[in-house]
Amino acid sequence: MRPHCARPARRHARAFFEENFRPVRIARLGEAQGFLTGYYEPIVQGSRFPNPEFHVPLYRRPRDLVAAGYKAGTDAFPNKGAQIGRRNENSEIVPYHDRGAIEAGALDGQKLEICWLRDPFEALAIQIQGSARVILEDGTPLRINYDSHNGYPYTAVGRVLIERNLVPREEMSMQRDPGLDGGAIPTKRRSCAPPTAPTCSSASPGCPTTASRSARRAFR
Repeated sequence: MRPHCARPARRHARAFFEENFRPVRIARLGEAQGFLTGYYEPIVQGSRFPNPEFHVPLYRRPRDLVAAGYKAGTDAFPNKGAQIGRRNENSEIVPYHDRGAIEAGALDGQKLEICWLRDPFEALAIQIQGSARVILEDGTPLRINYDSHNGYPYTAVGRVLIERNLVPREEMSMQRDPGLDGGAIPTKRRSCAPPTAPTCSSASPGCPTTASRSARRAFR
């Protein structure tokens, strides 16, 4: 792209992009049609320690979260295609705690908290997007990356809120807070994670970042 990139008038938009950009076809091998999506990385305020203002935890991956066929320390924790849960007294994999149980304290006392946020919907946005930057009390940015989830299917929260007439369809967006408490979020899926070496956003796994940035991977 040329260094000069002035904003074009609407009627000149096509000519502007044809002149300044190079088209690239993106598609899976053997397929003619491509699929392009995007996401944003929330930037929120947080604290290393819980207090009346910051009381919503972001968790590391629980030690008792397991996936069939997965061996700790070998590959990335499976995101799909594997049975995920916890082992019972017979070493069988059973469903893990759902969001409601976790919000009610199922993970309390395990020292899994990475940091604390103000609002449960900030935590939900981070879990949906897969990464975030948490600005701590002293201004230090803490990078949060997706690590694992509790094995439940994802529920489109916006659609449920619209169906329950809690938010008008025309007002639904990631910026719209319906005013529910954390336990009323209509999805069983939840995410968390352990400390990791500095890394980039989960949109491009394995890519290094500047050494001065710290990162944590989160269970969701």
